[in-house]
Amino acid sequence: MKSYFFFLVFLLCNLLQAQEGFEITGQFTQLSKKARVFIYYQDQVLDSCAVKNQVFSLRGQLPPGPNDVLLRVKDGDLILQAPLYIGNEKLTIHASKDDFPYDIQAVGSSYDTDRYHYMQSIKNKPKDAINELMQQFITTHINTPFGIKLFDMAKKSFKKEEIEVLFNQIKPNLKFTPAVLSIQNYLQTLDLEPGNAFINFNAFDVDKREFEFAKTFNGKPVLLIFSSLYCHWCENTIPLLEKMHKKLGNQLNIVVFYMDDEVDDVVNFSNKAASPWISIWDPTRTFSNYMQYNVYATPTFYLFDTQGRLIDKIEGFTAHIDELIEGKLNE
Repeated sequence: MKSYFFFLVFLLCNLLQAQEGFEITGQFTQLSKKARVFIYYQDQVLDSCAVKNQVFSLRGQLPPGPNDVLLRVKDGDLILQAPLYIGNEKLTIHASKDDFPYDIQAVGSSYDTDRYHYMQSIKNKPKDAINELMQQFITTHINTPFGIKLFDMAKKSFKKEEIEVLFNQIKPNLKFTPAVLSIQNYLQTLDLEPGNAFINFNAFDVDKREFEFAKTFNGKPVLLIFSSLYCHWCENTIPLLEKMHKKLGNQLNIVVFYMDDEVDDVVNFSNKAASPWISIWDPTRTFSNYMQYNVYATPTFYLFDTQGRLIDKIEGFTAHIDELIEGKLNE
């Protein structure tokens, strides 16, 4: 009952905050009169403006709760950018071009301070030291939104017993958040290994008909791809998949699972692209399907043989993904 009360309070606060939207004002020095500033969410521009007399102002709407956004400044050929972790808040930023990317902070945010402190902790540190610093930061910030978000992103860098210890330290009022549920799922779900059978699930295709993954196996290998409309690397994958499809023809079934919230965007994109493969999504938006597959980045590829046994899992984009998949099919 207590956790349910926390959930209702959290949800109400987030809904009220979301109605107001965000506003970022401030100053950027050391820029020319041609400079322009942009704010991105999931690779989409939410707002942009010219920097006039070193002053800028951005407004927009984000989903409830803290979100990863990208602040980008274009000044001629110069491009500066820095991540922010904000909600629908009124914020200020005062910085120079030398402050990018580590020294940018959204003052007034309930969430960005921790991200800023983390960036400071890894600033100018050697690559081999960053993982240890990140784990230290997560351990000391396990009950903050950014600490949990970072924990979810970096959970594979911990041993499972270490994850369990940290997970048990998370306060009850935070345990219903998506990042915590993702961590919990990771603890409860075993990674598919080569030779393991596929995990069946139900979804919907672009015609809004129910789709069962098991029915894809009709004597052909199956390539299951977890993708996103707003993922630059996923977009780069499409021409390679088309090239592979032309070469292999009907020798391989391809299923693309879009992990996006906006169902209409998935339908419109699929119709526009006229893809020769099956495009699906989860209209319930619970995303339990892809969580069974431990997908934490896009694109992620699962290649199964004709019997539904895993041949290999490939995480992330490579410039020769088509050749890599063809090679694994021929092994």
